[in-house]
Amino acid sequence: MLAFVLVSGSIWIILELSSTLMEKMQPQELLRTLRLPELDEFSQFFRSLPTSTLVGIGTLTAILAYWLATRPRAITPPCDLRHQSQELEHEEGAHRSMLGDSSKLLSHYHEDAKTMYEVFQRGLHIAGDGPCLGSRKPNQPYKWLSYKEVTTRAEHLGSGLLCQGCRPSSDQFIGVFAQNRPEWIISELACYTYSMVVVPLYDTLGPDAIRYIINIAEISTVICDKPEKAQVLWEMWRGRTPPA
Repeated sequence: MLAFVLVSGSIWIILELSSTLMEKMQPQELLRTLRLPELDEFSQFFRSLPTSTLVGIGTLTAILAYWLATRPRAITPPCDLRHQSQELEHEEGAHRSMLGDSSKLLSHYHEDAKTMYEVFQRGLHIAGDGPCLGSRKPNQPYKWLSYKEVTTRAEHLGSGLLCQGCRPSSDQFIGVFAQNRPEWIISELACYTYSMVVVPLYDTLGPDAIRYIINIAEISTVICDKPEKAQVLWEMWRGRTPPA
């Protein structure tokens, strides 16, 4: 705090002296005074500085150069964000995306992001360890998981599914019976990481719809966010309360 006050006071004194000199000096005198120093004068000035000051200047220069070289670059949006779709004529309000050729369906936009797993990896590469998934409780600030935290948890969960007998194949369907939360996305990414397919289950559809989805997709593994939902599935298929 004391150092800040001293620096602020020094800057104020320098500004006051500069203002006074500019008021008293004629324009010609001011121009002669503001001449650029010669190279020898620079050399003599730096030689007169103590070693600690030179080390500090060098360190500051290196930090500034590193920041300039590694600072995040602004990402150019693929289209005008104020005009992302265009209304089609004679289509009763239907719109088409401004991305790509209107005569062809857009399968992917980036060559390195053709699957959902590659989409996440692209975000990880661009954002580094930046914030990825955020959640909050009522009247509380958001708490964020970074990209690296999310991918680590997804890999651990996916490895656990493989240990339980799930196959890393597009024929392996994994149900997710949970509300919207970061764990839902982590479970989804875990399946993408090991080439498994995610099948969402919604309690709002009722037990008959859940039973129908599980039968059609031949799901044998379901990820639940609460023990109560696991018990609902157990009772749905066994018709009795699970043992303690």
